Amino acid sequence: QRRRTSARHAAEEEDDDPYLSPRSRLAGYVLNGGTEPAFSSPLNDIKQSGDFVCARKGCDSVLFRTDTKYDSGTGWPSFWDPVDDNVKLEKGNFMSFMFGTECKCAKCDGHLGHRFDDGPIMKSGKRYCIN
Repeated sequence: QRRRTSARHAAEEEDDDPYLSPRSRLAGYVLNGGTEPAFSSPLNDIKQSGDFVCARKGCDSVLFRTDTKYDSGTGWPSFWDPVDDNVKLEKGNFMSFMFGTECKCAKCDGHLGHRFDDGPIMKSGKRYCIN
């Protein structure tokens, strides 16, 4: 009996796309719309000053800064504000209320995660939940 290979499994096993950086074994899966498991990313615990950049090789667009990062308790790195216009929002559909508005890298169009309207009220009120 033949087993189907999931997109995530394939991304973990075959990371030979020349446009992906080795920053994450799941980069191809995530940049194409997938989601990494909650609480699985070491980036979730980063607190030191710095920038979060796009994982696509050659893009390196600065997307978020750690001074806008906060612990949302969701298991994914969360931010209340992106850098300039480096993150674009895709028009939502009827499921946006549940999954949020899709966020993409404005430079390479890679999927980043989703934006929700339940972020810190004293900041932007937005939560960018990023893979």
